[in-house]
Amino acid sequence: MIKFRYLLICGVAASISSAAPVSSPGLDPIKYLQNFGWLDITSIDDTLTLDSDQVITALQNFQAFAAIPQTGKVDATTVNVMTLPRCGETDTDIVDEDVETVDRSQGHKVLRRNKRFVLQGTRWKTRELKYNISKYTNDISHDEVDKIISSAFRQWENVANISFFKATQGKIHIDIRFEKRYHNDEETFDGPGGTTAHAYFPIYGGNVHFDDDEAWTTGQDSGVNLFQVATHEIGHSLGLEHSDVQESVMAPFYRTFRTDFKLYQDDILAIQALYGKRVLTICDNVKVDAATTMIDGNTYLFTGTFVYLLTKENEMSLESPTAIMVAFPGLPNNLDAAFTRSNGVSYFFKGDEFWRVTNMTVETDTFPKQISEYFPGVPTPIDAAFVYSIDENIYFFKDSQFWKYNHRIAPPVSDPKPIYMWPGIPENGLDAAVSLSDSYGNNFTYFFKDNQYWKFNDKAYSVFLSQPPYPKRVSTHLFGCRE
Repeated sequence: MIKFRYLLICGVAASISSAAPVSSPGLDPIKYLQNFGWLDITSIDDTLTLDSDQVITALQNFQAFAAIPQTGKVDATTVNVMTLPRCGETDTDIVDEDVETVDRSQGHKVLRRNKRFVLQGTRWKTRELKYNISKYTNDISHDEVDKIISSAFRQWENVANISFFKATQGKIHIDIRFEKRYHNDEETFDGPGGTTAHAYFPIYGGNVHFDDDEAWTTGQDSGVNLFQVATHEIGHSLGLEHSDVQESVMAPFYRTFRTDFKLYQDDILAIQALYGKRVLTICDNVKVDAATTMIDGNTYLFTGTFVYLLTKENEMSLESPTAIMVAFPGLPNNLDAAFTRSNGVSYFFKGDEFWRVTNMTVETDTFPKQISEYFPGVPTPIDAAFVYSIDENIYFFKDSQFWKYNHRIAPPVSDPKPIYMWPGIPENGLDAAVSLSDSYGNNFTYFFKDNQYWKFNDKAYSVFLSQPPYPKRVSTHLFGCRE
């Protein structure tokens, strides 16, 4: 009976150049074909040889799968492939309440002309899976292991409609452990080399075990790269079989450390066939394009085609998000910057144009207008802008410089100065800025870059001291996303 589990068997690839047929120490080609599903276990007898029709056919099928010449012989190229480090699950296409069966016809069978992924036949019903690392290795720090495993899960989460949460309580869907030798499992680990990990399909629990006798590493050529192995094994835990696209993560043959390791298109198609495409939300790509506190006292964060409302208590409104075109008809999407003057009039910038909003209404009859005409000397496009509480002047930021704009003097715009004069905030490429006051009347400026923000104490002229310190994550602290 074929055992449905995944074993990553690592060894040293042989370098052979002799004419076919050839041999390699420790390699039994017939047993190899048997172990990985190319020969029917129930029909194997001791009389089989490399010249048997059944073996020749199996070799040709394996060679086709591995994208090498289909000679039907154990030639040098075939030996090279057979001695590659690899996953130990069978290559051929041969229950928990959170598991369901799927239509395997979404993929193709292994013996096919058009190369593509193969679905094992089960998947998780739930789209929010909890995992736990119940036993760690000593080769890498616990914190680093957590980050690596999280990154491996994120590879799949970024492209499919499924999410993963690290948890220690409640129902755990995928348990991850580093074990040695016998570990209450049907498959005993064999020490350094050989088997390095095994995982299970959803219908068999989805757990992942790593052989702790291996030298687990990260970011280097030596040892076994944990991120690459974990990403592959998680694919199995989610219901994917092997792909015969050799560049894919789900190809059976383990590759050495790669700096460009990522899911291949074949992997993406496979996971999306099981769980659907990722439905993007603000938590997937948090970047504040512009921000300003308007005449109604609420703060508005603009990101892409949406606007999010922070109430006067700096809490995210339950009505968020709203399409910009609905909330502010006449404003463009993907804004560059915004600010609101003390008279309550707001200004929004994109490219070399700006729009004016009075009493929460865009003045569409007379705007947009050219920035150069009304704000002479201000560079475009603008990265960020705000009205500073200390002097009531407008500050514009672009790249690594800022300009002070004082309409009361001529010329109104100052010479550019370096952003590092604002201690503690990013010195280049800000996304947005906004001035806010707390309930005690203290004034702060919030600077945004990517998924981080800095709270700047206007009076102290320094980043506000807090625990944890700034910068903080926009997604978790403002939008309520999980870490």
